[in-house]
Amino acid sequence: GVQTCALPISVTLALAMGVQRMVRRHALIKRLSAVETLGCTSVILSDKTGTLTSGELAVTGPWTPDGSQPAIQQAQQITGALARPSNHPVSKVLALFSSGDVHLKNWQEISGSGVQAALISETGGEELARLGSLPWLRSCRIRIPEGEHLIEKWMADGATLVGLARGDSLLAIFALKDFLKPGAAKVVQQLRSQEFKTFLLTGDNAQTAAAVARQAGIAPENVFAEVRPEQKADFVKQLQQRGER
Repeated sequence: GVQTCALPISVTLALAMGVQRMVRRHALIKRLSAVETLGCTSVILSDKTGTLTSGELAVTGPWTPDGSQPAIQQAQQITGALARPSNHPVSKVLALFSSGDVHLKNWQEISGSGVQAALISETGGEELARLGSLPWLRSCRIRIPEGEHLIEKWMADGATLVGLARGDSLLAIFALKDFLKPGAAKVVQQLRSQEFKTFLLTGDNAQTAAAVARQAGIAPENVFAEVRPEQKADFVKQLQQRGER
């Protein structure tokens, strides 16, 4: 009888100690039951920014259609104003640009896409301004230039690209360069050596995702780009339906 009663207590203690150790290693545990099933895990899913990479972004650019200094300054001011109310890591970096005398109203954050607001002109007119991912801007019928050398180079280097549009016109593209965390590639290698399948799911474009995955050692077939936040849960369900855990 004593041994039977002691079993659930020892299991609970073991789980508590396991959770405590994981918290010390900065692991977030949402459900205790997840710890119990860790031994059956076959797949590791990773985000990019702040997970594989440091999350300490450095801004390059912007690229503008005409490359003039007034166009660059205007783009930086509108970007600073649009980014300032957001708590997203990318927005926090772009919010460092001075907003000058830019005035906005009806500011809105679109989850997984970007931000938008009515840009008020000196005459009191209003025009919708958007700051966010290039796929989102394309979906809003903003034409994104193809084959621009600088933009292609940024993507090949693994930079995150953020576009600024006013009305239906593209004003600028910014590149935010992040760097792989020290030891990230080693962790991925260890996971693969233990026969875990490692996937990268990111909202970034395909070229940026491929560049980061290559640095981290994640197989190209396990890289999925331009994935919206709500699509990540669906991806997990698909893997579970295939028998993965």
